[in-house]
Amino acid sequence: MPLRFCYVLLLLVGYVLPKNVILINIIGFWIFFCQSVLNMLIIVMLNNTIEYYEVKFNERHDSIISTVRSFSAKLSGAINQGIVNLTLIVSGIYAISQKISDLEVKAGCGEIIHDEVLSQADGFISTASSTQLFILRLGITIVPILAFLICLIILRKKYKIDEDMYEKLLEKIQSRRGQNIENRS
Repeated sequence: MPLRFCYVLLLLVGYVLPKNVILINIIGFWIFFCQSVLNMLIIVMLNNTIEYYEVKFNERHDSIISTVRSFSAKLSGAINQGIVNLTLIVSGIYAISQKISDLEVKAGCGEIIHDEVLSQADGFISTASSTQLFILRLGITIVPILAFLICLIILRKKYKIDEDMYEKLLEKIQSRRGQNIENRS
């Protein structure tokens, strides 16, 4: 099931599709599953660039190229948090979430009991307008779809290593290594 299709389904829950916890969990499972597969593919693609770099520059830097993955994960996490906060601020939900956060802090300090936290939190949540909730829903569905499409466009334009090219890269590396062994003899 394509990732963007899952996000569209999530967007439609409560409007076109029934508002059902089981349906939301199924859609959520497929979103996280597809994202995991996509992350795995990107790691494989990134590792394939090691051979490309070796053929092009006659140097092999596995560790440097592999650290790009860690850096990109941290960078994407920071961007993700920025987008989440921006979505919450634009939708007006941020103020509500801060009130609920304050309740949780008070509960943690023992100032109020758990049932009171739930009651007051429900009251804060009920103050969210349908417009605020719709903007939040757009932020958690449309923004990931757009980010996914941008990544797909970049990958299709810039990433050129397919199976045939990868095999040719490996052949070039093997032939170079064979030549190096012969030259040492």
